Amino acid sequence: MGKGFAPVLPSENKAQLKPELPLTSINEIQASLLIIALFMLLRHRQVQQRV
Repeated sequence: MGKGFAPVLPSENKAQLKPELPLTSINEIQASLLIIALFMLLRHRQVQQRV
């Protein structure tokens, strides 16, 4: 019992949890989505004001 479980070293654990995308790319994607959402919101408000 328990022979199949190898001890997990902290270095191996960090390597497994490391995201594939670098942090800067994730921040750029979030910023782009935020800009798109703001433009959609502004356009929606402009359309509502015309009616």
